[in-house]
Amino acid sequence: MFVGEISSFVGQRNSLRGLNLSHNSFSGQIPESIGNLTLLEWLDLSSNKLNGQIPHKLADLTFLAFLNLSDNRLTGPIPQGRQFNTFENASYHGNIGLCGFPLARGCNADGGTSTKRHMIAADCNKFCPER
Repeated sequence: MFVGEISSFVGQRNSLRGLNLSHNSFSGQIPESIGNLTLLEWLDLSSNKLNGQIPHKLADLTFLAFLNLSDNRLTGPIPQGRQFNTFENASYHGNIGLCGFPLARGCNADGGTSTKRHMIAADCNKFCPER
């Protein structure tokens, strides 16, 4: 099992067609350099401890036919465009901080999930002192 951050060095392997780093204990953010893998057809980073936003540069991978980012700690809006518009909910399952298409959770103007903000407000209405 691998731990630590995914090295940005992986983005220098231009001839890669597939990358499977699933079921490890990688933490930190998805390296933006993965967006340099222009021939990449499948990417599986599922079941790790990755956090932060999905790099927008990944939406430029025109050959990407399979994506699995499920069961991480990713947050923010899902990038839109090209291949990213073809991936379904299962690609993002288990990342409660993600929002936007194809998920039912919409994003607020600040990029957060509207569901999360609603839950915080509901909890405060019950348990917070009046202001």
